[in-house]
Amino acid sequence: MVQVRFARARREAQGLLFVLPTVLVMLAVIGFPLVQTLRLSFSQVALGQSDTPFVGLANYSAVLADRIFATAFRNTIVWTVLSVLLVLIIGTLAALLVNERILGRGLIRSLLLVPWIVPGIVVAVVWKWLYNPDFGIISDALSRIGFSSAQTNWLGSPSAALYAVVAVNVWKTFPFAMLMVLAGLQSAPEQLYEAARVDGANAWHRLVHVTLPHLRPVLLVLALLLTIWNMNTFTYIYVLTGGGPVRLSEVLGVYIYDTAFQGFHFGTASAAAVIVFLISGALALVYVRALRTEEQ
Repeated sequence: MVQVRFARARREAQGLLFVLPTVLVMLAVIGFPLVQTLRLSFSQVALGQSDTPFVGLANYSAVLADRIFATAFRNTIVWTVLSVLLVLIIGTLAALLVNERILGRGLIRSLLLVPWIVPGIVVAVVWKWLYNPDFGIISDALSRIGFSSAQTNWLGSPSAALYAVVAVNVWKTFPFAMLMVLAGLQSAPEQLYEAARVDGANAWHRLVHVTLPHLRPVLLVLALLLTIWNMNTFTYIYVLTGGGPVRLSEVLGVYIYDTAFQGFHFGTASAAAVIVFLISGALALVYVRALRTEEQ
């Protein structure tokens, strides 16, 4: 018994040695910036000065009292809720489609994966051209069918800019949800569906009482993962609108960037970054707990 425990401990020690270099690199790449950001959030940082005197919670008070931060926080919540819901719905519908035995199923799967394969910055630039009010095909197509007037500036509209970028984010992200849900669908026991057919359940009843309950753990983990991703979004908002017009589409990631590198208020930006980190960390803990529950 002692020899078995010794052999197990030796294998575990060897495994730790193998992953130690990776852990050290991760600590250097992630740990050092995190500690520095935390330190700057409690300091007064002036451009060109090496001294960073301690100011306590003054930076956090400034962030929480900032009207633009409140707008960015609200926009982040709207962005996250809409993006997660739409990605889950469209991804699930796409997975149900490509899970059926239909003609050209392989080609359809490949085409639906294209948005996920394309780099995010490329997606943002292409959609910025598509949304262009002068020669973009979106405004032209919508005006031809009478949905909107010609030369509508979607990215410059205070009421539509955020939702226009949400559409881009959903188009880019739904293939990932499709793959996750498709994996869950293909792992469902066929016996459940056969039993449901024997009991007289139609396609809708099989979807509601068999498919969706089986997908519940996958959808929960997927929703938490998408929430964490969207809480930290930056690329699409920054490239498409820059947070405008008049910062009405600004989210927390863009707010932190503008505060640090446009206004040079590094202490305030660090405090805002710590707040976002705490929110994301709490969501990550929920995600890990849900993942363990699913594995059990």
